[in-house]
Amino acid sequence: TKFSYATSVLAFYLFCTHNNLKHQMINELDSALVEFMNACFLDGDGGFVGSRLIAALSYVRPELGRPRDMQVSKAKQALRGWKRLAPGFSRLPLRGRGWLA
Repeated sequence: TKFSYATSVLAFYLFCTHNNLKHQMINELDSALVEFMNACFLDGDGGFVGSRLIAALSYVRPELGRPRDMQVSKAKQALRGWKRLAPGFSRLPLRGRGWLA
């Protein structure tokens, strides 16, 4: 979990650096999260990417609080829309009789 959190936060910070987005203040963080989520959605990523990022940010920056208490309303709204529009991923069935083993 720590590794996936670290990679999620690193990807977000790299995105912010590449696009010259500030993320120190809560309103700047909210806007940057929305931009990142829009980019991930357009790249075809699933909604779990945004959920994991919000959880990772609450882990890395404890001053933000727990994920459900974070004051990033625009990002939460973007995440809800993302989950509605992007279908969930499921595993493909095993071929042949491999599942009987």
